[in-house]
Amino acid sequence: GKIAGERVDLSRAEEAYRKALSIDPGLWEAANNLGALLGRTGRTEEARLVLEKALAANPNEPSLHLNLAVVLEKEGERTGARRHYEKFLQHARGGQVEIAGRIRRKLESL
Repeated sequence: GKIAGERVDLSRAEEAYRKALSIDPGLWEAANNLGALLGRTGRTEEARLVLEKALAANPNEPSLHLNLAVVLEKEGERTGARRHYEKFLQHARGGQVEIAGRIRRKLESL
């Protein structure tokens, strides 16, 4: 899925992520990538459901919070977006320092 996404073959990427999740519904990375892809293509309601399900099983995974925040912001749900941006910052790891800085600035404008 990731390779197809990098090649901008979004339908093939979506298909691969869905297949991975059908084999192992616990693959939060596949759910995260599928949710992000759906959000980018305007299918925010579907993206939200995928990301919320993955977050229920992985509540401390920062990238799930980040992608859900982006989807909620696109939907105009600023309060929910803010909450998940803050959760991202709470759980962010060392390699996410640059993103964390951008999210802190974004929170100032929400």
